[in-house]
Amino acid sequence: MTMRGALGRIGPNKGFTIIELTSVMVILAILSISAYPVITGSGGPGLSESAEVVKSDIRRTQLAAMTAGSVRSIAFTAGSAGYAYEIPAGGTGISRDSGSIAHGLTIGNGLTISFNSLGEPATGGQVSVALQGVSKTIAVAPFTGMVTIQ
Repeated sequence: MTMRGALGRIGPNKGFTIIELTSVMVILAILSISAYPVITGSGGPGLSESAEVVKSDIRRTQLAAMTAGSVRSIAFTAGSAGYAYEIPAGGTGISRDSGSIAHGLTIGNGLTISFNSLGEPATGGQVSVALQGVSKTIAVAPFTGMVTIQ
């Protein structure tokens, strides 16, 4: 006698097992949790992440100056939604629209920082970025070129 016959089942099995149903429910829950920020629009980077991107671009400009062995600059324009970095002397650099970082991000003050071939800034300075009424300041220390977010 087969196992099927011993359990008294006659005919084909119909329906899903509880394990299959639970697995599908868990998968749907995971998908809905990961899709929620995309659907509601709350998944974009915030002010802290945006300030980190600006800090990284300043450091990238500093590194480009040391790698090329010549002056490189980063230029911020007050009230704008973008800036240019890795600007060689007498040339144009890479433009970044801060809207591509976070929608509504604005530059609070104008500043140009130039780094020499040793990575030292000609002068230190601070630039502020604002998002939804809150701002952060990115500072470049004179002499060392250390970049910090305040």
